[in-house]
Amino acid sequence: MTEFRAIPSADRRWDRMGIVLLAGIAVLVALTFRQYGNGFDAQVQDVYGKDILSWFRTDGADHSALSFRDLYYYGGLFDTVAALANQYSPFPHWATRHLLEAACGLLGLAGAWRLGRHLGGARAGVLSLAALALMPSYYGMMFINPKDIPFAAAAIWSTYLTTRIAETLPRPPRRLAILLGVTVGAALGVRIAGVLLLAYVGAVLAADLAIRTTAAGWTWARAGREAAGLGVRVLLPLVLVAWVVMLVCWPWGLVAPIGHPLAALTHFSGLSNGIVTLFFGHQTSETYHPASYLPVYVLIKLPDVVLVLLAAGLALAVATWRQRGWRLAPPPLRLVPVLLAALFPVAYAVATKPELYDAERHFLFVLPPLAVLTGLAADRILALAAGRRFALAACTILLAAGAFRQVQATAALHPYEYAFYNDLVGGPRGAHGQFDMEYWGTSLAEATQNLRQYLIAHHLTRSQPWRVAICGEATQMGDAPHPLLRAEPEWNQADFFIATPRQGCDHWLAGKVIATVSRDGVPFAIIKDLRGVQQAGRTNGKSHGKG
Repeated sequence: MTEFRAIPSADRRWDRMGIVLLAGIAVLVALTFRQYGNGFDAQVQDVYGKDILSWFRTDGADHSALSFRDLYYYGGLFDTVAALANQYSPFPHWATRHLLEAACGLLGLAGAWRLGRHLGGARAGVLSLAALALMPSYYGMMFINPKDIPFAAAAIWSTYLTTRIAETLPRPPRRLAILLGVTVGAALGVRIAGVLLLAYVGAVLAADLAIRTTAAGWTWARAGREAAGLGVRVLLPLVLVAWVVMLVCWPWGLVAPIGHPLAALTHFSGLSNGIVTLFFGHQTSETYHPASYLPVYVLIKLPDVVLVLLAAGLALAVATWRQRGWRLAPPPLRLVPVLLAALFPVAYAVATKPELYDAERHFLFVLPPLAVLTGLAADRILALAAGRRFALAACTILLAAGAFRQVQATAALHPYEYAFYNDLVGGPRGAHGQFDMEYWGTSLAEATQNLRQYLIAHHLTRSQPWRVAICGEATQMGDAPHPLLRAEPEWNQADFFIATPRQGCDHWLAGKVIATVSRDGVPFAIIKDLRGVQQAGRTNGKSHGKG
């Protein structure tokens, strides 16, 4: 209670605002999580979680989890928890997974709030939380992405704990190293790319050692002893705890606790999926995959208000640099983790040009630290305006207006918020045909509902269900089965066709378009009547995301 009274009243008000905002988002999640469809990867991730449970229940006799597609290269932390939850959940199967995915998203929002508050104070924390909540790529994926959202949540909490360690060097409390090991291990338990978080810790330790060595004029021998001490106090418990947490729900990793995780890292570093994606109207491929792919997608999918704030923050940083006579100086060590988390992955992708697809989906973990930088920039702008009533009022009104406009744009896309594009490319309507829109396939559930309504409205009922070819998985038709419809794997025998425009799948079968799922005039899914139309070519097909 004494600690609470020590908090200034203004900070207490901002903390209450943060609690209200996060609680409001949680209520919104509870009201809407059933409205989201399944992505292309939902079924395979669900099967993988069940296989992991079977592996444990049979004491390893069921080897399915060790060979299912390429999923065994991933830790199964989220999928295992989801498989367990579905055995007891009162909600439908896929709705339960969406709710758990959203819970991970809420953890990520809380992490951005905590880190922003720690670095910039109570107001910066709330502004960081708001910035992340306004990002449609993050919020929309909260309900449908079983890998990238849990990974992003673990990554932002790891960044927060790495910041805490940076502030307490050279002798941080061991509990911080252990807690960091848990969060890094959770990230590794979803994607082996979590080793990047270990690299950030190593960079912070190396920077601290270099600063202290230079300041004290240590010899190489003394510096070596200090490095060894840091390794024992920080890195050793961190890596040990992280490795154990990583392996908890990863049967393939448990079979060879050292070799298999290293093999997974090698596998993904050289992976080529051959999945194409739109980039300025052109299909990417092995021969056309520009280095600008990731930074451009991040840039055009951030909210306009976030872009303005990040640009203002950069301008303020340059102005400060100018006041110092353009002298280069390293940032404070406590800022290094968030800067690394926000900027290094994008810079690495530019330098190495990996094969990317699905916009910035695989790099969602850079959005929470970018939100924190946005919150810090907004807080700095408000601080500069303080004392000048008109300036402060103008800044507050502009921020509120930008946030309100973004909420409107996001709500108009519901439940496909991740298809948002900002005004740099003319919004979703301007981005249509130039960049990937509905690359996740969640609109197939709404298309199925529209087809049911069409059949009922036109009195097309019969004793046998209508056969539906679906460019995806049958599970993407939704949770509730319907007596009027049945997924038909042999497309030439189907009566109706449901597809997204991804990779031109909506053109794979000829038929009469009877309904379209669209937002802002952009088609997300197409329903065709195939009856009486002679088909040639494909007998079946699926358009899957992967990894």
